[in-house]
Amino acid sequence: MTNDATLIAQLQQENEQLRQRVAALENSQYMLQAVLDAIPAFIYCKDLDGTFLVVNQTYESSLGISREQIIGKNQADFFPSETVAEWRSIEQQVLETRAPVENENSMLLPDGMHTYLSIMSPIFDEHGQIHVLCGIATDITERKQMEEERLSLQQQVIDAQRDALRELSTPLIPIARDVVIMPLIGTIDSGRAQMVLETLLEGVAQYQADLAILDITGVAMVDTQVAQALMRAAQAVKLLGAQVIVTGIQPPIAQMLVHLGVDLEGIITYATLQAGIAQALAGRLTAD
Repeated sequence: MTNDATLIAQLQQENEQLRQRVAALENSQYMLQAVLDAIPAFIYCKDLDGTFLVVNQTYESSLGISREQIIGKNQADFFPSETVAEWRSIEQQVLETRAPVENENSMLLPDGMHTYLSIMSPIFDEHGQIHVLCGIATDITERKQMEEERLSLQQQVIDAQRDALRELSTPLIPIARDVVIMPLIGTIDSGRAQMVLETLLEGVAQYQADLAILDITGVAMVDTQVAQALMRAAQAVKLLGAQVIVTGIQPPIAQMLVHLGVDLEGIITYATLQAGIAQALAGRLTAD
């Protein structure tokens, strides 16, 4: 009897220890799931075939179904083939590198398209083989929208600054009913030459000008590019039925144009802006 009582007591003690271990394990699992559920991001574990093993509350809430309906099901049961194919590509990277892979992806949910910053990591078994893939995906949709708005606003500022610089670098001034003048200062590169042409044509059309004066007194250097820009401007203005006068051609610049072989035929030139304006106004008074 004594042996039987001892055996019974030993079994009871082992049962109690087992019960305590089971309770501790359940509590540990509960705490782990509670931690996962408290994190406002998608958290999941799935096997190498894409079958879900663990998901958190954020995941099930976003899909609009319970985790019991998700666990044991494949990712292909819930998401479009394009999304699954993208994930498969990332999973392959994880398997090949045996290291976490970070990426940004989009997902269509019941309330619309969302953008996520995701990290997928491998889980190894006791033999060092990958048998589970775990991931966490943070919703950055709002952040992306704010970034896009910031970039859009930044682009608007850049466009406004560019327009302001364009107006400053290529000012067009009407000095009479049908006469406009564009004083140029500084260096003229290909970009600015195009701006000169566009502004001049727009101004001639807007003011219905018969005469446009290009003053290059403030242009530091006249090279082939500047000369070609002047010729293109003159030819384009002629197509609108207007005439071009180029002023500010000093002797050194005249020699440079001759050296470059620039043909200014059909373009009226004057040494000073004052002379060009005087001639333009005189011609206008005569026409009136």
